[in-house]
Amino acid sequence: MPTHAERTIRSLLANADIAINGSRPWDIQVHNKNLYGRILSQGSLGLGESYMNGWWDSSAMDIMLSKVFEAKLERSIPRNLKTLFSYLLARFTNRQSRQRAFQIGEAHYDIGNDLYEGMLD
Repeated sequence: MPTHAERTIRSLLANADIAINGSRPWDIQVHNKNLYGRILSQGSLGLGESYMNGWWDSSAMDIMLSKVFEAKLERSIPRNLKTLFSYLLARFTNRQSRQRAFQIGEAHYDIGNDLYEGMLD
């Protein structure tokens, strides 16, 4: 059963003529169901970062983004108790934080020069 966040995002995207897992090139193909809460909690930043994380894609990204911007979807998010609850749930269950980003950065980038010397010869 779809969550409130999913129903809200699906409805908003439908207003911009974008379907979830649809067959048109500008439709969004969702690979991670956490996408809906992330978009509600982070807006366009969450949409962009979730794309970089591989949570969704679109064959015609230019058309899809044009439709999103033309429909002014961020202004269309319903302001009611259910949406507020979905927003708060997404915010508090999101493990991403500045501290965690720093820890992940250290793990990936502070590995020493041996790896780079081996890769670059």
